[in-house]
Amino acid sequence: MAGADFAATRDGCGALAGYARPSVAGVVANGLDARNARRYGGRHAQRRSGRGGGVSARDLVGAAVAVDCEDTRDDGTDAACVSLVRGKKELRRGKLHLCSGLSRLTPAWGLGGVLLFWSKPEHDEIARFLDSQAGRDFSYTEVGQSRGPMPFGFTIDQNRVQLGKGADVFARAKAAICAWKMFEYPRVALCWPDTPIEPGRCVAVLVSHWGFWSLNAARIVYVIEEPGEVSRFGFAYGTLSDHAEIGEERFSVEWNHSDDSVWYDLRAFSRPGALAKCVYPLARRLQLEFGAESKKAMVRAVAPADDYAEAARVSARTRW
Repeated sequence: MAGADFAATRDGCGALAGYARPSVAGVVANGLDARNARRYGGRHAQRRSGRGGGVSARDLVGAAVAVDCEDTRDDGTDAACVSLVRGKKELRRGKLHLCSGLSRLTPAWGLGGVLLFWSKPEHDEIARFLDSQAGRDFSYTEVGQSRGPMPFGFTIDQNRVQLGKGADVFARAKAAICAWKMFEYPRVALCWPDTPIEPGRCVAVLVSHWGFWSLNAARIVYVIEEPGEVSRFGFAYGTLSDHAEIGEERFSVEWNHSDDSVWYDLRAFSRPGALAKCVYPLARRLQLEFGAESKKAMVRAVAPADDYAEAARVSARTRW
């Protein structure tokens, strides 16, 4: 387009047409003149820029402005204005296609048996995920073995912390277990905390990672309610196929009548799933972090404020 045409365009269309100047320069920078742009309708520019797998914003807008840039509409409006608007629409459509592609990845980004999300999933998405777990099998064969000797071939973790002393502390500890208080820390959310502690109930553990979220399915295997010299209450859940890890975890509280002490005990055996194997150091770090944070969460939930400092003294973690 000649300089006079640009002047007329600015007079007829204002600042919008003035924006066409860098777009046409973008077409020239890609090795296209106005004649080729008219001949191919901007498709040649897209093919050139598509060598890298996509179309740049400069190509989309610039090629659209170059198309029919010397024609005019019947009402006297320079066609560059119309072409620029068309180019913006094409650019917007390209953005929508990109967002659509990412949104298709978001709910269906399944890797190694675990569901991943770019952002925190909504309540309805989690509810659908939980509904889909009803008929799923456990991802391991050693179901229930967290009751006694741990099975071979797994990483074993045991975490213990004293919550206080006496019957009142034990009652609060039992209530904290029933309310899933051991999952209350920023990186992890339990879906849902009002799930009854009953065998067969499914839950999802929502974990915030470095830039994405994962949703992991588990099912309650058994419940503990044992009176005696050492009274115990708790449960264990096992991983389903839609979980990053493979194994079983037991959450329990116990009241030792001989010294009146009340303890929270977290015991687990696990091995990494397919995805966790690829990032095992990070996955293992997250497991150890959960053990430490779970103990702190139970101390916060159970210990009175004046006893918090003493109760927060955490016993050393034992690993086999």
